[in-house]
Amino acid sequence: HFYVARDKFQGTEISADTRNSFLDLTSGRTNDRLGRLPLAKGMKVMILLDILTQSGVVNGAEGTLRLICEQQSRKLL
Repeated sequence: HFYVARDKFQGTEISADTRNSFLDLTSGRTNDRLGRLPLAKGMKVMILLDILTQSGVVNGAEGTLRLICEQQSRKLL
């Protein structure tokens, strides 16, 4: 599975053409920021930001991806 970022600029989602041009950039041009996120059951993950501190979802926490829940949304062009 690959998941694609739905970026906004000044509160407005960027156009499909702009998004696609960003997705075609190499990681060297984007300072290693990915526009496509590959996910697979069983992959190791590490949290890089404190998301939900009371539940232990904090910077440095490690785990294994067990389930991918897909939400039906607009089709990307």
